Amino acid sequence: QDGKTFKAPAAITLTAEAIASETIRSVAFRHRGVVFPQDADQFIDRTVNPPYTIFWTGVGPGRYTITARALDSLGAAAVSAPITIIVSETNSPPSLSDIPDQLSEGGFLNIPLVVSDDITATESLTGQVVVEDSNLVPEGNSAISFSASGGALTISPAPGQYASTLVHVTVFDEENVATTKSFTLTVRKVNHPPEAPGSLSMPATNEDTPVTSPPDFIVYDQDTPSDQLVVEATSSNP
Repeated sequence: QDGKTFKAPAAITLTAEAIASETIRSVAFRHRGVVFPQDADQFIDRTVNPPYTIFWTGVGPGRYTITARALDSLGAAAVSAPITIIVSETNSPPSLSDIPDQLSEGGFLNIPLVVSDDITATESLTGQVVVEDSNLVPEGNSAISFSASGGALTISPAPGQYASTLVHVTVFDEENVATTKSFTLTVRKVNHPPEAPGSLSMPATNEDTPVTSPPDFIVYDQDTPSDQLVVEATSSNP
């Protein structure tokens, strides 16, 4: 847990791995720097049984450099590499980056979130999503998830709904200290072009004699009723 941050008064579990050809007599944990500025090394606790673990409680604010010293039955000793932990006086809210406004044409959105916290691991954060227009995004059509690499917000707009609304994203740490960021979601209707499947084959006609399209000439559009479509024809030899 090198570099980890705790909130005061902290309860910290410290474990050391000790291996020797002789019997390990004890493992002692010490720290330097109870408060700023640094103090001399101070004894924390000693354990004689594997796993060599102690429970350090009531730890006040400060930056602590911790080492473990193993002593074997012949009096030989070895000291571990140091680790540093920070105990903070207050629990700062999670960090959540700004979320840019989103434009959708009715499809599923997957929005990455940049999140972190000084005490809670990212994958242990929790979140809440509130969409002001529940017709545009019904309850249950939005979710937030977290992993060690960050967070993700997913949104599924309701079919046939087009509008703009505010979306509020809140991230909570393990003590329910929260950060909220908001953005605008706009879902717009897509105007699909008309379609005319197949090919148009016009019959031959005499000069100055009108000709009509074949009866199997079909056009349709996803957005406009067929009786409101306008069909225009041009000639390559006007």
